[in-house]
Amino acid sequence: PKVAEIVNRWNAVLEKKISEVVSNPNEVIYKTTTPLDGTDSASRGIQTNLGDIVTAAMATSFNGPVDGAIVNGGSFRADDMLKGNLTSIDVFRVLPFGGNVVKVQIKGSLLIEVLNHGKSKGGTGAYLQRHNLEESSNGNWLADGKPIDPKKVYTIAMSDYLMKGFDIPFLTRNHKEVLSVYEPEPSEAAADIRKAVILYLKALNK
Repeated sequence: PKVAEIVNRWNAVLEKKISEVVSNPNEVIYKTTTPLDGTDSASRGIQTNLGDIVTAAMATSFNGPVDGAIVNGGSFRADDMLKGNLTSIDVFRVLPFGGNVVKVQIKGSLLIEVLNHGKSKGGTGAYLQRHNLEESSNGNWLADGKPIDPKKVYTIAMSDYLMKGFDIPFLTRNHKEVLSVYEPEPSEAAADIRKAVILYLKALNK
């Protein structure tokens, strides 16, 4: 009975928090054909299919286009393979901390530095899951298949956590090569990363 009391109390907290983002947390939003890899070892060391989904959701969560998206692998906390019918609760399992997605205008030179830092942190929570940003066979970073131009300005969707300098100490709002940081409107999916992922999965499921 004592354990049940504790479980019920925290389940009530969970349901309250989920209801702030989605109205029906038990609705099946996506059916997997291939298990989505949310294990810690993968999320913190390689680009995963779950990382593909989360970052693609981030990239499409604004009213305007972006050049790419990044999120720290350590924010994925399910440590599990997601199989079969997925509900909004599963998204909360993966991303319990929530937070919004910000749209950052960033110089290419700093973007390259950020991507190199994420690569160097393989095995830790600072490893970056990415969308539309990849490393070529010769070690150069590409955006949309083209080499990142150090002098060009790119629009990148990021978790707000990354812009606080915790995982990447030099990536902060006051860095001279961060030209602007757009905070999403409450009506935008980017207002909560979990909402962005839930809406994206529901769109894929249609």
